[in-house]
Amino acid sequence: MKNKTAITILAALAISSMPFMAACSGSTTIVGIHMTNPETMTVCYGNFSYEGIGVTVDFRDGGSTEIPLTEDMVPEVERLKFFKIGEQNIEIVYRGKFTTTMPVNVTLNQFKDSYALVGYECVYDGSPHAVGLNQELPEGAVITYPYGNIFTNAGVYEVVGVMSKNGYESKTLTTTLTILPAERDASGIVFEDTTVVYNGEMRSIEATNVPEGVEVTYDAYDYEQAIRINKVVNAGKYRIVAHFNDTSTNYTKIPDKEAVLTIEKADYDVSDIKLPDAIKEYDGQDYVAQITNKGRLPTGVSVNYTYYDEQGNKVNSNAKVGNYTIVASFVGGDLANYNPIEPLTATLSVSKRVIKIKDKVTFEGKTVNFDENVTHSLAIAGTLPDTVKVTYENNDQVYAGEYEVKAKFSAVSENEKVDLEELTAYLIINRVRRSVPMYNETTKAYDRPFAASDIKIKDGVVTIEGYQTDIFKLTSVVFSDLLTNETVAPENLVSGTTYKYIVTFEYIDESVGSSVILSQESDNITYVAE
Repeated sequence: MKNKTAITILAALAISSMPFMAACSGSTTIVGIHMTNPETMTVCYGNFSYEGIGVTVDFRDGGSTEIPLTEDMVPEVERLKFFKIGEQNIEIVYRGKFTTTMPVNVTLNQFKDSYALVGYECVYDGSPHAVGLNQELPEGAVITYPYGNIFTNAGVYEVVGVMSKNGYESKTLTTTLTILPAERDASGIVFEDTTVVYNGEMRSIEATNVPEGVEVTYDAYDYEQAIRINKVVNAGKYRIVAHFNDTSTNYTKIPDKEAVLTIEKADYDVSDIKLPDAIKEYDGQDYVAQITNKGRLPTGVSVNYTYYDEQGNKVNSNAKVGNYTIVASFVGGDLANYNPIEPLTATLSVSKRVIKIKDKVTFEGKTVNFDENVTHSLAIAGTLPDTVKVTYENNDQVYAGEYEVKAKFSAVSENEKVDLEELTAYLIINRVRRSVPMYNETTKAYDRPFAASDIKIKDGVVTIEGYQTDIFKLTSVVFSDLLTNETVAPENLVSGTTYKYIVTFEYIDESVGSSVILSQESDNITYVAE
């Protein structure tokens, strides 16, 4: 192999040999040659330089001279040994017949120390990234990356680059390529406080709008004590922590989010449980309330009944007649997860028991004559039970008149009533007819009836002389024509005409009360106008 350096060596050899040849012309005979410096020389692969290397020529007379080594002293086949790594003996030939060997150790060339890989740091963007040399490669050199030099995912990569060239010792370069995780856009994640109603199932809060590739796990803690809870079921308040686990290492971890889960107590479904109103007739026994569908009460729930009277007072018995309020109160059950069941109310009406007497009694009226020594009354006919009493209204009368008497029936007990409240009948006391005697002021007695001559008529006003007006009240005087029998008013009487008369008094006896006594005198009277 020939190169520019080799050509230079040959030219130098030709020039350097010219003085030697001139100097040696006519000299002693050459008997051999040897390397001026017999030590092994270290040369770089393909880059051997003859400069500074000498060959000593030995003469027969024992003298010697040093001449520079030139390329023509190295056969072409020997020059190939400069491209063979290791210790070599290069044959040197002078004038085609004198030979010696030049020990060399052929080593590889070294790349300059200034070569380096340039590492850097970037943020993951989904594109491939690679490092490069800080300068161009030498001509004919290549660099390989045994572990790769194209990286996309986030991570810290130790990049190894191996520079190589024929005749050069390979150079290994290292650097670091850091692809930082990108930050996830978590602004759209929704993880908010939530309130639900207890239903016996596990509950939590689910994060929504979570970026693709992110898995979410949840932890639950007691709100007050920060104790981790495996299953959130019961009513209460809990802190729910959402952990966002990115399945890709290309993104930074989304920070945990926290929200409050409130599980409110549920209401028992007691829609088919009722407390009906009740109506009963008094029977002396307490009424026992009962809700409907008692068998459907929630597990552990029992019911108590309380009774209140119309004034709102709690009572131990509801047997008596009246209106009561019934309150059904519910106790027990899962009060940790359910609200207490609201009490139910109903009305109990206890009506009076009806005693039937309508067909068992009668009440008849009667007519009697006035008797100042007798009190007259009416009474029912029939038998009443001991539980019924009768009272009379407007009964026990003495004086003449027509009296409406009521027989009123009522139960002895306030819890009972009768089917017949009252009967009505009439008590009639007839007036009796008597002659009215004249009152004698001397004897203080009535000793004779009045006569027609006692009747005085003036201006149509009738008076009867000799009778006390505070004892006898004149009620009416009726005159009638003897011929026609027609009634004639006092103011229409004709003087000298004879009339028949009827006089009515009301007799007042203060010792026994008032009694109307009809007293009349039928006589003829001749009216004489005054």
